[in-house]
Amino acid sequence: MYTTLRAANVRNLSIALVNGTVALIILLIAPLGLAAVITNTLLVTAAIAADQITRYLQPSRAQ
Repeated sequence: MYTTLRAANVRNLSIALVNGTVALIILLIAPLGLAAVITNTLLVTAAIAADQITRYLQPSRAQ
């Protein structure tokens, strides 16, 4: 499936907003604390890396 640059930007923005919300909720639940936030951040970083790899592997568009 080919994605446009605009669609990728919208998807990344929505992922960032959801990640920020989850991180805030995790921080408000005190017993989970910093380790959960670090784990959440690492998982989002892995998702972004996978997105970049997928974009790299897509064939170039003919212009």
